[in-house]
Amino acid sequence: IATTTQASHTAGADIGATALYVGAYTNIPNITVSGETTSGTATTPASINAQVTGNGGGNATAILLGINAQVPTINVGAHGTLLASVVTTTTEPTPATANAATPFNLLAEAILDQSGNLKNINNGGQIIAATSVLNPELGSVVNNVARAIDLVPGNGSNVTINNTGIILGDILLGASGNGNTVNVGNTDS
Repeated sequence: IATTTQASHTAGADIGATALYVGAYTNIPNITVSGETTSGTATTPASINAQVTGNGGGNATAILLGINAQVPTINVGAHGTLLASVVTTTTEPTPATANAATPFNLLAEAILDQSGNLKNINNGGQIIAATSVLNPELGSVVNNVARAIDLVPGNGSNVTINNTGIILGDILLGASGNGNTVNVGNTDS
């Protein structure tokens, strides 16, 4: 699953790309991203990618779980990838195009849970959020955020993250925070 958006920058007009959106009140027992063995040691990759490219800013989300969505588990297998990236050719924004009225925004989120119902993330592959490195001119207003996992909007608790793969980007847990567990390494999952 992939979505790519490319556009020229217009001050204050960020573009967006969401690869997989699970809407309100949708019930899916789990989302699994896993490559399959085709022959011998050869595998097919599996990916959910959201990419924004061009000379402006933007927002990219690989998986967005909407308010009241019911998806308790996301599994990313050994040959699976969740990727959200915002790549811009404008790496030195100026105050003329990046100011308080029209900030220059780069926001990449691989998993964004607005529901609070996501309880398990099992990663044996890659969960990546990436943005271009910026060197803004003095006086420019920029937001450059790469979040691999963002559970803050849903404010869920009792979330378990099992990681034997790669997570690149920030991990934000809900403010309620009770009972959250992050396992790294050999998690037997």
